[in-house]
Amino acid sequence: MRLFIALTPPPEVQRTVWEAFRPLRARDLPVKWVSPEGVHLTLKFLGEVGDERRDELVATLGAAAVGMRPIALAVRWAGVFPAPERPRVFWAG
Repeated sequence: MRLFIALTPPPEVQRTVWEAFRPLRARDLPVKWVSPEGVHLTLKFLGEVGDERRDELVATLGAAAVGMRPIALAVRWAGVFPAPERPRVFWAG
């Protein structure tokens, strides 16, 4: 399975980012849009990982997150990849 490590922002932040892309969603672009609840901050793309490693990764990441404090984030940029002529992913950074 394809896995990545991500943070899920508070619902109000997810909604704000999602709404910022409203004009693009109105266009006929070859993009599969996520719901507001799908908005996330990818920290690391892990790629293909065997199913047998999933529980180990979840446990390890959970242990690493214990005691972590909230972090402040600001969205300042937006873009696409792989290319503006062929957008598949829209991002806000």
